[in-house]
Amino acid sequence: MMMTKTTVLINVLHAKSGGAVTHIQNILPVLSRDERLQIYVYAHESQRHLNLHECAEVFYSTWRAGFFRTLVCEQLFVPRYAHIIGANVTFSPANYGPIFAPGSVILLRNALSVGLIERRPLKVLYWGALFLMTALSSLRARQVIAVSKYASKQVGGLIASLIESKLSIVPHGVAECFLEAGKKVTPIDSKKSPDLLVVSDIYVQKNLHTLLDALVLLKRDKPDVHLSIAGERIDESYAARIDAQIANEGLTENVCFVGRKSPEELVALYTTCKVFVFPSTVETFGNPLVEAMACGAAIACAHSAALPEVAEDAVAYFDPHDKQAIAHVIGNLLNDPVSRAAYAARALEQAKQYSWPMTAMRTATVLVNASRSVDV
Repeated sequence: MMMTKTTVLINVLHAKSGGAVTHIQNILPVLSRDERLQIYVYAHESQRHLNLHECAEVFYSTWRAGFFRTLVCEQLFVPRYAHIIGANVTFSPANYGPIFAPGSVILLRNALSVGLIERRPLKVLYWGALFLMTALSSLRARQVIAVSKYASKQVGGLIASLIESKLSIVPHGVAECFLEAGKKVTPIDSKKSPDLLVVSDIYVQKNLHTLLDALVLLKRDKPDVHLSIAGERIDESYAARIDAQIANEGLTENVCFVGRKSPEELVALYTTCKVFVFPSTVETFGNPLVEAMACGAAIACAHSAALPEVAEDAVAYFDPHDKQAIAHVIGNLLNDPVSRAAYAARALEQAKQYSWPMTAMRTATVLVNASRSVDV
């Protein structure tokens, strides 16, 4: 007897950069091969470069891009397209999606507490709108996926308690190229520059300003210490603040921005740095952290948000608000190759917990279950 497939519309309008793009590009091929699912994708024409059409039938919207415009158009047009294709489930791998789409499933991945550290009026408005839409979408959804326990609590205590019965924790995975690199990792002592590596798009919550303060302290004993930062300048005003700090603190020769890198280029960076640094204060998962672990990097990491949940005892932790603590932990790793080797070994072992195929399969099960449940 033929099995009836669950028709799923995946709304990827919010996959613009960073972990959101990594997530959808890694799980979509697996979901599209799942015999239980018939996959369609709703995207914006500005996302054609993601090549999602290689895995599923994609409908591209053509409205002029913009956060608040997308917010409105998403609510109107995604449900309409879902009804046209007869979707049983509408999966929005973002904190929110169209409230009245059939069989809504959302993915809690944005760290809403960033709004608490913002002071810029437009950014505060943005995070306020995001929190409101997340709350409404969570309450209306048939199923809710969170990338970590920390992420599941971002909606606040009351709403978290109301959605507990329909919540699943499904961590992100790590691409095979990073896991393969970890199997071939060279001995720590043979590693060359950069001394320090950060892989992160530039946002205020990534806490690069405090890391630079710590770098000033490190430079007293290690004047040639070098930090490479791989990522896009997403938040231009914060990036300008970082530029000014580098110039004012005399760090021009110590810091290099290398831009966005391909997975293959990231492998080379992760496996040649002496210490990978993850200073973020607000993080629901941290894809670069897991990539670095999979490559066998020695890691200095903020003890904040979801990071201890993800890395456990595989990294050296520091208080992300304390520049002296950051400098102390990084300095100890730079000075102690034996300690670096020990942390690298722990990182390799911890990374085995994460796999994109596993993430996709668990997500597929949630989507099938959502098609069988009843709307709230």
